[in-house]
Amino acid sequence: MRTRVMLVDDHRMVRDAVVVLVSHEPDLVVVGVAGDARSAVREARTTRPEVVVMDLDLAGTDGLAATRSLLALDPTLRVLVLSASCTPSLIDAAVDAGACGYLVKGDRAQHLLDGIRLAAAGGHPMARQVATVRTTWPDPAGPAAPRTPRAPGGPGGSGAGAPGARPLRCSSSSRCC
Repeated sequence: MRTRVMLVDDHRMVRDAVVVLVSHEPDLVVVGVAGDARSAVREARTTRPEVVVMDLDLAGTDGLAATRSLLALDPTLRVLVLSASCTPSLIDAAVDAGACGYLVKGDRAQHLLDGIRLAAAGGHPMARQVATVRTTWPDPAGPAAPRTPRAPGGPGGSGAGAPGARPLRCSSSSRCC
């Protein structure tokens, strides 16, 4: 089964490049592309993606508001931020909006592909720069949710740490991209 991916970015060249990149992967398929928040919500209603790759700096309504709107439409959706900016305030805002991970545009293309797969598997992909700022990611199931230990390098970490949070670890298996 192929993971259904939608891309939201206001730069046509970025959208086109990511579409080409993802289209070469046998386990991923691009089902939608949008250049702004309003189009993203409309596109998600019709294409039903599993993972949305979201730029934060969109014209008009920003990617944070778009993330909240998409998750209100489908709470099971995984929104993965792909941004040129990686500041602590933006990372925190993305977490607060419900994003499942945060990658930066300056990284290698393979990191994005690995991040999409990790997001689809329930993990929290992040760029190495993010790992220096944030060591946990909120667990949407809340602190009372049962935690299953995972093998090193598996999505979601071991489940230990602060209540309501999942630890993030960098490893060679690309939890940190």
